[in-house]
Order: sequence, then C-alpha cells, then structure tokens
Amino acid sequence: MLPLVVEFAPRCPGISFEFDLTPRRIDLVTKPFDVAIRTGVPPNSSLVARQLAEIPQALYASPRYLERAGEPRQPADLAQHECLRFHGLKADTPTLHRGGESTEITVMGRFRVNSMGMLERLARHEQGVAVLAGPLVAEAVAAGQLQRVLPQ
Repeated sequence: MLPLVVEFAPRCPGISFEFDLTPRRIDLVTKPFDVAIRTGVPPNSSLVARQLAEIPQALYASPRYLERAGEPRQPADLAQHECLRFHGLKADTPTLHRGGESTEITVMGRFRVNSMGMLERLARHEQGVAVLAGPLVAEAVAAGQLQRVLPQ
C-alpha cells in the first residue's frame, strides 16, 4: 500500500494521515476512522465497500523446511505438514484451486498469527507451509528463501 500512499499524498496536500495497522476489526460507525482497508470477503453490512485489488495467493515454504519435512505432492499431503495459519476466516480450512476445480482441506499447525508479515517470516525461517500473497513474497522467492508448494 505504501507506493499508493506516496503517490496520493502530493496530490492532496491538505490531507493528513494516521495509520492504525493492527489487524483487529474496528467498528467504523462508532470509532473515528474515515477509511478501512480489509482483506477477504466483507460481512453483510450497511457500510460501503469497494474492491481495491485482487492479490494472487499461493502456498509457500522454505526449501530447507521442504527438505526436512518432504514436499507435498497433493493437497491431502498438507495434513502431515506444519501449516502456518493466518488468524481469520477459514484459517484451518483453506480452499485450493486448480483450473475450475476447488478443494477444501483441513490443516493443522502450531502457529496462528494475525500478521501477514509475521506469517511470511515464519515460513522463511523454516517453520512450515503458509498461504501467502505472491507480491509479498516475490523478493524471498527470487532470493531462494521461499518456494511455491503445489504450484499446479
């Protein structure tokens, strides 16, 4: 989001910014917030919501974790892996897609966190397999710190 803010700020010099970057859900009606940017599907609400972007996600793990634990060959293999879970909807039952086919799987793991950055760092530090946003991990993939799992 930072590049967008940097581009927007000079265009509107009268606007000041205060960022609350915690992942908690706040009540936008009773709290003093003008805008909230959230991920996922919005709940039924009287609030106005607009989709800003669609960010591709995939499974990633460090090469050393995969060396140690073995590389999953099919979605069901993830049940035997340490899965890093983002605290939120469907954290324990992600849906994997291949073409027009969808598979919901049940995963387990010791870590459940509320920060995508922390999730990415845990994956880089060999703690398991995580669903991560492609743009978030592009540098780690290029550096060989993470690799796609079940790329198909």
